Amino acid sequence: MSTADICDLHGEECSILDPIFKIYGKKQDCHGKIYSIKLDEEAYHLRLLLQKQGNGQVVVVDAGGAYCAVLGDQLVELALKNNWKGLVINGYIRDINILNKMDFPVWALGACPKRSIKKSPAKESIPAEFAGVRMYPGDYIYADTDGILVVDKPFDNVFYS
Repeated sequence: MSTADICDLHGEECSILDPIFKIYGKKQDCHGKIYSIKLDEEAYHLRLLLQKQGNGQVVVVDAGGAYCAVLGDQLVELALKNNWKGLVINGYIRDINILNKMDFPVWALGACPKRSIKKSPAKESIPAEFAGVRMYPGDYIYADTDGILVVDKPFDNVFYS
């Protein structure tokens, strides 16, 4: 079921992120419980997170929209290996040609060849707010080529491939 179909069935229960993201990866849909992380122009803490078991969760990354890449192909390899289902990033990524061949979906503001710098500690499992939506750890996310929806719990009657 697409996000459009979910909106048709449950529109009033859904928060829809503003359409500011580009989608990367061969797989272009995902759903799961949100795990949030806030970064300050650095990817080190995202790497540490993706090294842990994701248990089918979707990582919501608030990188503040800084123009440096907080994700590339090596981190996506970690996400795939550790059962994360996708990433939604308020920030930029790189290694696009490689990412687009990988079976893993990433929504990001765009691409930037410059890698991130280590600045300060990350904050994990806190509310994230960007693209017009406040998202809480444990909220549920549905994302595909039509858009990104956030709800406070998964829908029982939604079957999503």
